[in-house]
Amino acid sequence: MTLPAIAALGSGVVMRGRGVGYSVMSDALDSIDPAAHATARDQIRTTARRYEIDRYLSALLAPRAARDDLIALAAFSGELHRIGETVSEPMLGEIRFQWWRDALDSGARGEKTGHPIADAVTGVVQRYRLSPERLLDMLDVHAHRLYADPPASHDALSLELDLTEGVMFDVAARVLGCAPKPLLARAVQSAGRGYGLARIATTLARSLSRGREPFPPRADWLTLASARDWRAELADIVVMSRACVDDLRVVLADMGRDRAGVMTAMLPVAVVEPYLKALQRLDHDPLRDIAEIVPLTRVARIAGAHLRRRL
Repeated sequence: MTLPAIAALGSGVVMRGRGVGYSVMSDALDSIDPAAHATARDQIRTTARRYEIDRYLSALLAPRAARDDLIALAAFSGELHRIGETVSEPMLGEIRFQWWRDALDSGARGEKTGHPIADAVTGVVQRYRLSPERLLDMLDVHAHRLYADPPASHDALSLELDLTEGVMFDVAARVLGCAPKPLLARAVQSAGRGYGLARIATTLARSLSRGREPFPPRADWLTLASARDWRAELADIVVMSRACVDDLRVVLADMGRDRAGVMTAMLPVAVVEPYLKALQRLDHDPLRDIAEIVPLTRVARIAGAHLRRRL
């Protein structure tokens, strides 16, 4: 796929054809009529593109056989993030997350829900013999994030990231045919934590506006949340995120024949550095600003990492 083609996709233009995002939709949609099939497929892609753009663009660069499954997983993750960002009360979010738990349970019994994303994801779980519990763990963490309490410690935060972003990197690697090995587990952990820290940091202002502090309090924080020096804390987060990405690069260099698949699964990590640089801009106010990057920068980083086969 050429860089101009990917750039068009990154800007929201869905291009169709043999070389650009074209593949047979997963088994979850095979039994419905062509018109409904196209509508369901478009809904999955639209959700992935809107709420998980990094994973969506990365999926477009995956082998054709895995592409739709990776997009379905991205859409699922996007749905979970969207719930936390849109509900006004935790209980409303709990109700939506419970629907997703029931949908995954129904899929495990071979039942269809009629929801394109839910049915596509349960199809992925069945085809690749993934553990449904991993996705249920993701749901539990997202539900926990509905509430105001910050993680108790950096270990607790790391566990959150392992069970959300880490799970997404792990299932992507499995879809791409990577065998579970210690090196893969280390890569997944480093990717999940490095990418997850950057992702949470870029939207810190949104979390604070909703009354949630996504990072554990520092030992020198003694009184009110307003007393926290968020700029200094974000500087620490930047260092931790970069250290995780550096470790991922070391692991990738030691990978054997699974390296190509693991590299494709880890492509979203290519945008971590632009995110971190956005956080470090002198005019960035962590209490007010969402740290954004230019869309073409996102596309170029992911496409460049794919072509060079390195992050």
